[in-house]
Amino acid sequence: MPAARQVLATGSELEVTRLDYRVGDGTRPHLHDCEQAGWVESGHFRLTLDGRVSLHGAGSAYLVPARSNHTFEVLEPGVVYIVTSPKQRTFQA
Repeated sequence: MPAARQVLATGSELEVTRLDYRVGDGTRPHLHDCEQAGWVESGHFRLTLDGRVSLHGAGSAYLVPARSNHTFEVLEPGVVYIVTSPKQRTFQA
């Protein structure tokens, strides 16, 4: 889980959220019923998506398809913005 979470804009179909992460923050394996896009403003992160690992730093973006098993690990503190549905549900994998 992030150290701080701030919803910046929300509508009926989309929501933009700022997530501030510290080293040691992250997620257990989980999935969402909606796709999720993320953009990294700062820091370094490891995304494991359906068993495939990708590294993300400042300026990179990623997409997590709906119902895809994933984890997110913080390698260096930073800020990530995510766009998803405000109706999104999260399930433990």
